[in-house]
Amino acid sequence: MSAARTFTTTNLVRGRQKWNLREVDPIQVAGILLAGLLVIGMVVVTIAIVWFAQMAALPNMPAAPGAPSNENVALYKQLVDIYKTQNDIQLSRFTQIFQPVVATVLLPVLTAVIGYTLGSKKSA
Repeated sequence: MSAARTFTTTNLVRGRQKWNLREVDPIQVAGILLAGLLVIGMVVVTIAIVWFAQMAALPNMPAAPGAPSNENVALYKQLVDIYKTQNDIQLSRFTQIFQPVVATVLLPVLTAVIGYTLGSKKSA
């Protein structure tokens, strides 16, 4: 059978892998800290974009026509179409801000930092 395992404060046991924290390279620690800062930055930027989106004035909903008639219904449909177009323009503006900042710049940098950090080995 297997021998009894000893646990110390410097060893982490997860499943069958045993990690010794003393073997972690300082560059890996810096990479993990940088990745954490990037995640925090992505969250802050996302919150800021959503907050600015909430602060922007949205177009007013068109008022319902007074008496139901064919002309009023057609006019109301046109007003609703214009409202939808204005609302889509407002929404697409913030989507166009979010995509280049978070998805195109910060996410690939985060992936590269994490990949380098986890892929780097301490040279003997």
